[in-house]
Amino acid sequence: MKKWQIILAVVVVILAIAVFFLWRSSNIYSAQVVTVAAGENIGIAPFTDRIDFGDVPQGDNITKTVTLTNDGSNSNSIKIYILGSISQMITVSPGKSFSIGAGKTQDIVFQLAMPATSPVGKKFTGRIIILNMP
Repeated sequence: MKKWQIILAVVVVILAIAVFFLWRSSNIYSAQVVTVAAGENIGIAPFTDRIDFGDVPQGDNITKTVTLTNDGSNSNSIKIYILGSISQMITVSPGKSFSIGAGKTQDIVFQLAMPATSPVGKKFTGRIIILNMP
């Protein structure tokens, strides 16, 4: 084996290990919302395995909350990434990057603002990734 092949193999193994540990320390939720006409009722979606905002009227807002608990003895850094067509409509509180102290609990509030110009029946989808970085 040539020297560059060995270096490449080592780099690939290190990257694979890093991806594995990032994947193991993350929660990935599918997210979706459907636009309904302004003035209609919000359709609630009570799922716990995904962040489904349900049916949201044009120009309205809705929130979903995820609660994280740090059962460990050290603080953890949390990073949140929102992907897909739903990403431009969601804001996150306390932010997309924060820490949770040892033994503490933190609510993450996802607020979705449906544009008033969104076409009725349009479905927006994506993924919300919550990374736990010890």
